Amino acid sequence: MGYNPSNIKAFQQYLEERYGDIKTLNRKWRSHYASFAAVTPPDDKYIHPPKAASGLAYEFERWQRVNLARFVAKVRTFLREGAPRVPIMADPSSFLANMNGYIAYKEAYRGYSKLSP
Repeated sequence: MGYNPSNIKAFQQYLEERYGDIKTLNRKWRSHYASFAAVTPPDDKYIHPPKAASGLAYEFERWQRVNLARFVAKVRTFLREGAPRVPIMADPSSFLANMNGYIAYKEAYRGYSKLSP
């Protein structure tokens, strides 16, 4: 989750998964991107706060939360496979407490299928 090349690519793939084609994204965002590869994350909100809400800013925030939920779901799966008789407890740290629980459960049980826009 962030701004390095692999995360930018993952964000672009998420947008393609979510919207299906660039025309749909452009229609919903009222934008003019030539491709998903042309979409880059917004500036860091803590360094350059946005002046107005945008589809890009919203989807980048959502992607970070979905990405975290997918990571936690994978860790849970690996733990269950590696130690099936060991109970798995939720981590009460603020790292997980700030995550959207609805998205976590949705991702864990949908098998990472296409998200509805």
